[in-house]
Amino acid sequence: MIYQFIKIIQNLNFPPSTTPPPPKKNLRVGYFYFHQLYIKKIKIQENLTIMKKVNLLLTAVLVGVISTTSLTSCKEKGCTDPSADNFSIDAKKDNGTCTFPTINFTSATNDGDVVGGGGDATSTFDWDNSLATAELNMDITAADGGSFQVIIKDADGTEVANETLTVGVGDDSRNICSASGTPGAWTITVVLTDFNGDGSYSLSQGC
Repeated sequence: MIYQFIKIIQNLNFPPSTTPPPPKKNLRVGYFYFHQLYIKKIKIQENLTIMKKVNLLLTAVLVGVISTTSLTSCKEKGCTDPSADNFSIDAKKDNGTCTFPTINFTSATNDGDVVGGGGDATSTFDWDNSLATAELNMDITAADGGSFQVIIKDADGTEVANETLTVGVGDDSRNICSASGTPGAWTITVVLTDFNGDGSYSLSQGC
């Protein structure tokens, strides 16, 4: 510190037209300015130290928030199957709770029903038809959305009927007679797409 003070005194320059102040006064002036500069330097260093601590604290808080958010997202569980009734777009891990539309058929009465909550489902079963044609009745008056499709194939695997009812498009019920096919074990396939609500169908031999 003494060395720096002497350097400041030696480097003091005075205009040619003026007379330098007395040595003692010059010394006091130099020491005063040196003291002020030294104090300012100390304050600047203290401010820098405080700013570094604040930056470290803010960085730690930000990292903590990001880590917490990431962990929360990773732990989100639910149904991850898009075809399920209860599919969750926010779920990151499947927890086995997926539910799907149900398709029922009673062979004794040749009729069935479907129930869905907005998902997709497909079911195929055999139906004995001793005649060459079949009558199909379908209804979705109790449905709120989606489509309900019935595909019929004869004993040779030839498609003889393919009907679809879509909620809000056209009629909500239908009665048709299939094309002529080979009698025997026919195949009935029921397809539900984004189906929400209830539906029913029935089959009759010949028409």
